[in-house]
Amino acid sequence: AVARQHHAGFNLYLHEALGSYAWMCRKFGDNSSARTLERRRQNLGHAIHDVFWAPREGRYATYRVGRARHGGHEHIQVLALLHRIVPHRERRRVLAHIYAQRLPSMTLSSMIYMLRLMLDSDASGRRFLAALIRRLWHPMALVDATSFWETRHGGDDFFHAGSLCHGWSTAPVYYHQAGILGIRPLDPGFARFRISPFPDHLARASGSVPTPRGLIRITWQQRDRGLEIEASGPKSLEPVLKPFPEAPVLRARYNGRRLDRRR
Repeated sequence: AVARQHHAGFNLYLHEALGSYAWMCRKFGDNSSARTLERRRQNLGHAIHDVFWAPREGRYATYRVGRARHGGHEHIQVLALLHRIVPHRERRRVLAHIYAQRLPSMTLSSMIYMLRLMLDSDASGRRFLAALIRRLWHPMALVDATSFWETRHGGDDFFHAGSLCHGWSTAPVYYHQAGILGIRPLDPGFARFRISPFPDHLARASGSVPTPRGLIRITWQQRDRGLEIEASGPKSLEPVLKPFPEAPVLRARYNGRRLDRRR
């Protein structure tokens, strides 16, 4: 008999899809379907941990054949952390593998998951993310590339057949809008949106983020005691100021109105 193979990635993406479907059901008022989907998602999350967790290594296997667990890719650890499948007591062990960069690394196509995870982790996670963005994408900018490459090796990859213009490699665009500028939606259409700049190594930044109701424009500058933020945008949108601990806000205004910190 041939032992069955079970792949962590397929199950993790199903877990994500169930959560997204449940969220949409709730937005449309179908709470009964949402509860059913959320139960299935929770059960699947428990099963993923039971089947793929390798306790001795402190990480998740990429696939399992019979009772044997194999692999342990960075991509799998990031998805498990992002979707809160990792028990709280084990999160540090899994994160240690990522910070040490001793696992087969994610490609540019999936880096958006790393970005989403690390932006909302802690100061160490955000510093790690900033260094990773510089390491992977700055070489493209420094050779005057005008588009994002399919992989970090550019045209030299795949026996000199690598694409030099690939949509899945555009994570830095989101990073600079959601991270550096700090603008992220809390509700559909940015009806409520978060202001949480992550300055990284910069002294100032300015830019705009498109929404269905118009542009949100923001400028921030580092001062001795924190950030000064000036933002403007559609009056129908509600800003929520949520600064990171390592980037305190001295003062912030939206359309001239003072913003107070929200927890």
